[in-house]
Amino acid sequence: MTNSSSLRVGVIGLGQIALKAHLPGYEKAEGCRLTALYSSRESVAQKVAVQYGIPTIFTDWKKLLASPEVDAVSICTPNVTHAPIALEALKRGKHVLVEKPIAISVRDT
Repeated sequence: MTNSSSLRVGVIGLGQIALKAHLPGYEKAEGCRLTALYSSRESVAQKVAVQYGIPTIFTDWKKLLASPEVDAVSICTPNVTHAPIALEALKRGKHVLVEKPIAISVRDT
């Protein structure tokens, strides 16, 4: 995290849970600032970025994780992708909030 008081958050996946819970929650949360979005559909990411004033979009979640402008991620993708994305985010030193389940099998963790 930077020396500033805001946790810079990236949201990975822009399905209903992200749109109805995560994004509005981060927008209202003191000490958080939305800085990046990932969607495999660029047009969706652009629309949501404009709506929330988020400066950066990605169509590759690994590039979002590589961004120095992201301290933490919310993983809001399909269940089968939770574990690989969370593990990669943790390897890169990001704070992680992942929608349940964390994995679809014990082997994935």
